[in-house]
Amino acid sequence: MITFFTTKNIKRVFPVISGNLGANIFYMRSKRIFTVTLFTLSLVYLVRGQVTFDTTYANSLSSDLGLQVLQTNDSGFVVIGRSLDSIGGLDLYALRVDSVGKIIWEDRYGGNRSEFDGSICKAWNGGYILLGTTFSFDAQLDDPYAVHVNDSGEVVWDSVYGGFEIDKGKSVIPFVDSTYLILGETSSYATNGLRDIFILKIDQNGDSLGYYTYGCEVRTDAKGVGSTPWGNYLIVGLGRPNNGDDTVCFFNINGDGNLNWSQSFPYPTQFAPTSLLTWDVRQSSRQTMLVKGRNFVMEIDSLGNVIHMDTTMFGQKIISLATGEMVMIGRGLGKYDQNFTNLWRRDDYGEDLLDGVELGDGGFMLLTRGFDNNGWSDIRLIRTDCEGNVQNPVFCSVTSVEPDNDFVFSLYPNPANEYLYINLPPDIHHAQLLFYDYSGRNLGDFLLHNGENRINLPEIATGLIIYEIRISDQIQYGKVLIQK
Repeated sequence: MITFFTTKNIKRVFPVISGNLGANIFYMRSKRIFTVTLFTLSLVYLVRGQVTFDTTYANSLSSDLGLQVLQTNDSGFVVIGRSLDSIGGLDLYALRVDSVGKIIWEDRYGGNRSEFDGSICKAWNGGYILLGTTFSFDAQLDDPYAVHVNDSGEVVWDSVYGGFEIDKGKSVIPFVDSTYLILGETSSYATNGLRDIFILKIDQNGDSLGYYTYGCEVRTDAKGVGSTPWGNYLIVGLGRPNNGDDTVCFFNINGDGNLNWSQSFPYPTQFAPTSLLTWDVRQSSRQTMLVKGRNFVMEIDSLGNVIHMDTTMFGQKIISLATGEMVMIGRGLGKYDQNFTNLWRRDDYGEDLLDGVELGDGGFMLLTRGFDNNGWSDIRLIRTDCEGNVQNPVFCSVTSVEPDNDFVFSLYPNPANEYLYINLPPDIHHAQLLFYDYSGRNLGDFLLHNGENRINLPEIATGLIIYEIRISDQIQYGKVLIQK
């Protein structure tokens, strides 16, 4: 039976006020109010339509750290992170910029004590869902904290969840029925040990719909969750026993939260696990899942079997490319083939990279740290070409797809605006086209025939999306940028 996480009594729905409210104005309870002006240190390059830039967003009144970057529907970007002001206040922090790094808005969210961690996803009804952990709002200990902001950064609602012990929010993803899944750690509701992983489902108003807990040791840390190509979800945890070695735990769940299977493995390197580097869970283009720990990458199949593992790839995030290759973001930017062999590497960005996304022009948006003259940390965004260059970028063509000799089709234009065309060869009579966003949410499903097929795009979400073409028992994946 599903029981409910307690929704703390600070649940508020805010009236939407027109205009940009600015930093810390919207509703901060007894939060310190500052008038903040960001200034940027920026280099922007444009070569044959290939835009690159390197911009630091300096703030003299706070130390800011970005944790995740997300591409917006208008080809801009939004960053979630945390901000520490000069008198010790820690808040969730969001910064939105346009496609060339110009600031649209920035704001801080939280109560009169501390908020930390930070995850973001697009909201079903517009705007963004921000997730963190709070020690404010009369929380006796840490609690998960979710905020829905609109496209201007104004708060629509915010909620705190949890019990009477330590509970933390780690990441949030959209779910297929227009709800959201929150991944976190709970001591209040642990049933497998002293600390369990939880999955909490909330509706579009932030109300709790139910939760499940999972664990593999006395203490199990939540490390990541992602939708799988098998039509369900993979949760990754780190099991920490009282004695002995840590373990990597996999939990495969269906859409109702029920456990399909679980697997656990000894932590696969000689290095002790640490929280200094993040973990990542991503789909590959080969119907498998990629799991990145501190200093390993695993590829697993639909039953949790390890197909491939590498213990030399240090990084923060994985980007899975339609070609079957992948890009590792961390101590520089590196591209790897399907056997995890390094093809090229760039490590001249000055700081370790914290997150990144692939762009429709073949380039990358990278998130890292900059520093002001006082040594305070600032958010720094680097937009590169397809080879990681900022200066002297090369033009990266992404106009057509020809996966192999047995399964040939063309898809154009890319980027697309009003229509997308797919040409199938004469001997292919029927095919299926599906669109997904990066959370695995289905954005559209179309039947194709031989020859030219025109897809009307107004109902498809904008931004960089994944397409899947199925012909008989063959499947090909790719990415297309939709601009409106």
